[in-house]
Amino acid sequence: MKKCSVFLMLFTMILVFAATSQSSSALSEAEEEIALPDVSTVISGGAPKVGKSAIPDFSEIFPSAETAEVVPRLPEPGKAEGTSSEAVILNQRAEKKLYVEGKAGLGLPAFFIGDFSIYRQTGKNPFRINFGHESANRYVWHSFSSGYFDRNTYLEAEKMFSTDKTKWVLSGKYNSVADGLQSKCDNMSDITKHELEATVDFLVNFTKNISLTVFTDGAWYNRYGNIVGSPDLQDFEESLSVFSLNPRIGFSLDLGQVHLSFDADYQLEYDIGNSLYTRDANRFDFGLDFGFKNDFMDVFADVDGVLGNRIGDNAVLVPFDVGADFHFKTSLSSRDMKVSVIGGMDSSLQKISSLEKEYKFSAMNEISTETSDWFGKTHVYFPIKDIVSISFDGEFRKTAFGNGTLFPLYEETYFSNGQYIFISNDITQFNTDLSVQAKWGIISLVAFWNAKWVDVLPTKNPHEIGFSFNVQDKKSRVIYDMTFAVPLGKGVDAIPVWDFELSFKASNAVRLAISGADILKLMMAKSRVYAGEYVKRSGTVAALVKFFL
Repeated sequence: MKKCSVFLMLFTMILVFAATSQSSSALSEAEEEIALPDVSTVISGGAPKVGKSAIPDFSEIFPSAETAEVVPRLPEPGKAEGTSSEAVILNQRAEKKLYVEGKAGLGLPAFFIGDFSIYRQTGKNPFRINFGHESANRYVWHSFSSGYFDRNTYLEAEKMFSTDKTKWVLSGKYNSVADGLQSKCDNMSDITKHELEATVDFLVNFTKNISLTVFTDGAWYNRYGNIVGSPDLQDFEESLSVFSLNPRIGFSLDLGQVHLSFDADYQLEYDIGNSLYTRDANRFDFGLDFGFKNDFMDVFADVDGVLGNRIGDNAVLVPFDVGADFHFKTSLSSRDMKVSVIGGMDSSLQKISSLEKEYKFSAMNEISTETSDWFGKTHVYFPIKDIVSISFDGEFRKTAFGNGTLFPLYEETYFSNGQYIFISNDITQFNTDLSVQAKWGIISLVAFWNAKWVDVLPTKNPHEIGFSFNVQDKKSRVIYDMTFAVPLGKGVDAIPVWDFELSFKASNAVRLAISGADILKLMMAKSRVYAGEYVKRSGTVAALVKFFL
């Protein structure tokens, strides 16, 4: 309750500041009006979301809210045409202008979200600071004391410095995630995961065609359980502390239609807590990229050499890929038809933090091993007239050189002290995504079918069929979003996933919303299985306030 009170007090202060700022403005409402973007989505975690891959890139029909700028981009200093005093004043305002946006909300069962950002997006030295917290207790109608809860708190900051030829980007992130073990473990009540990350990204343009990039990423990941009593736990089950480092350097040459680049990459992951069966991974990657483009196609190819102590029974790996993007006019639409194909062999070393966050209630017992796949992918975008389009994505993957995919096996045999153990297994995947998108005036509709025909990774459904629906008037006074998806396949909970959000424009700076996620499960008072012994949030209804100042 204390956290909720702090967020509500902060939110109230921001609204008071917004009202004061609006009343003191010298501009009329018509001159000042800013359309508040609908940028929020309640993160419920309790429904098997169809996710980004389920719904095609809607920006191919109309600009998306994610890519559209929330405020008009003003000219940068020194780039405004002319030398009038008005241009100088405009640039000064652009350099100094700060923006605040975010959302806050409460809901059932015992749901809270607060997400705030402050940033400057114009000028030579923009920055952004983001803070967010989300928590949910009592999935469906489970008791508060039964361990059905999750929490996610994050803080991010980014600062950019630039000159005519150089750019520095400094950023830092902190993330804390906690999941209750739902009374499935006698030794621990919940698992907490912390990650602290810092990056430095430097770019220098020696000439118009030649540039150098230097990037360094360092992170610390810590997982630990809230232990009850004096249990007999293995080291990796009780806690984990891992340090990772990833410096890269790249050199690129752009000759108009031809692009060449070379990069060198080093990846280190080290068990500083001495909890794992293996202590470290060292990986070196040297790559050469080539690209050619003209008015209707973009052809590209790259080849790498990989060395390391966790790349399997191989002295060296040689990942490569060759592909092409085509776009051309048809008689059916003014929009271009697009076709992309790419194939080859890719290889990567996933971080422990990424794996354990992707798959909840799981624990790695050793440093990650390389995952290598033969692959082929295609994408087709076919527009019909100016309101309808069809998209198709197909992907084939098969394990290469015995470097299998890492994932937890959510079976009783691999369950120990509330956590499932990872395995590396050779798999074959053939996945397809088909969608039809249409837009009539203020109405947008997407119908989709996502299918996984061979091996299906944990927490994924073999098939999902559904549609998404959006209605938004021209001034964004009322916006309604809805997604309805039916999971299908052997052993799958076939109760449809129904998500929606209805929002109203209360003022130029404030928007009110009612949001629901997997609400059929909430109304039925039944849980939706996540994997193995565990369930996920099975429904959330929330009232939200979104603001832009």
